[in-house]
Amino acid sequence: AGGLDATAFATWRHQPRCAACGACAGPLASCKRCHGVAWCEAHKDLAARHAADSCDAKILEQACYGMTSDQGTPLSLASRSPGPDLPRGWKAYFDAKLWDFEVSEGMLALGPPAAMIADGLSLPLTAAAALGRRPEGEIVVHVAGAATDDLVGVDRFRELFCWLPRATALRVCFAGVKLASSRTASSPCDDPKNSFAKKPLTFSTAPCAYAAAAASLPRASVVLLLHAAFDDVSSPE
Repeated sequence: AGGLDATAFATWRHQPRCAACGACAGPLASCKRCHGVAWCEAHKDLAARHAADSCDAKILEQACYGMTSDQGTPLSLASRSPGPDLPRGWKAYFDAKLWDFEVSEGMLALGPPAAMIADGLSLPLTAAAALGRRPEGEIVVHVAGAATDDLVGVDRFRELFCWLPRATALRVCFAGVKLASSRTASSPCDDPKNSFAKKPLTFSTAPCAYAAAAASLPRASVVLLLHAAFDDVSSPE
């Protein structure tokens, strides 16, 4: 996408194209069920190989986009109460935590809300798995390669309190060249049923590569590297 501005690249990225060869000219035949994949005339026979799980994933993706469009932001929440041991997999997690969210369990039984919550909790649960249950006091999480989208629903990091019983405070430091500005703020919990509502959560943003910001950040308990962090390393300052 070299030479394309952000708008042009987004247009190119979302333009319908053949799943086999990438061609976007000429008639394209799309899947009648998910409408998320298409084939050109030369590759239309490949439609028969469109796997059911891939088709289901495309439907779920479109449903998540629809919910995000209606709500303005993705559904991003932390659970409310302590957990004994970190579950192995999302099925085990929701089996244990289905009734532990601000939204109803009926909503979480639907694919799109559950998928968005799982996506939002991936970072805090990764940090919890890396830290174990030993840390106490203030936990400092560095998120390298962050972008503006990663700041949506910062309160989801309260999930760490569920699995780190001796943690008293949480600080999340985002760094990335795609962040718009530098700031520090608190994220108070407005859910009175959350067991950790009184534990402070603060976050900060550094609009530069993590390597440039790391020395000025508080000492990390754990560092999470997003994909963009590897681009940040090679980006000229």
